[in-house]
Amino acid sequence: MTKLLPEGISNQEGASDHKDETDPLTFLTAGTKDSKNKPLIPMYLTRYVLSKDKFVSISESLIYKYKDGIYERYWDMIDSHVYKAFVDIHKSNELYASNQIISETVKRISRETRKEANTLECKPNMICLINKVLNTTTGEVLEHSPDMVFLNKIPVIYNPSAACPNFDKFLSEIVSKEDARTIFELFGYLLYRGYPVQKAFML
Repeated sequence: MTKLLPEGISNQEGASDHKDETDPLTFLTAGTKDSKNKPLIPMYLTRYVLSKDKFVSISESLIYKYKDGIYERYWDMIDSHVYKAFVDIHKSNELYASNQIISETVKRISRETRKEANTLECKPNMICLINKVLNTTTGEVLEHSPDMVFLNKIPVIYNPSAACPNFDKFLSEIVSKEDARTIFELFGYLLYRGYPVQKAFML
């Protein structure tokens, strides 16, 4: 069993000095002799939740959970997620989590994963796709990672060898090669996550 109490975290909030590191219950409940009706400790419940999933937050009401390459807005579901976490820990209903405990845990998750809104997402030249992350500046292709924060992705599978012969033929029939290149640049600009070029495009 993985140790749930990180190194450097001292016993707090009623936790006993000696704990069984093989049992997650000892890290989540007060050190009482009674095994039933133990209250969950928000600090340890927070550690448990964060060990299972990746979150980032802007505020207590704006918490995002990592899934499939992007961070999704969690809305009020974060409460139910915390509740499910402690149910998963112990199935015998010997634990209880009051609304106050769940609320405090949500606040702790928000504080420990807080980021500034203007620095939350990756740079705009990074594009998240279904299967990869593309750096449009260098052409580098990366795997999805919770260390790269994206709030949305383009629903396209990255395939560098893909071809569109029908579209290429259509384009060659309506514009010159030089203009076709400009059109492809326009398409590329539409993928950029920002609007640094304040221009209108017309054919």
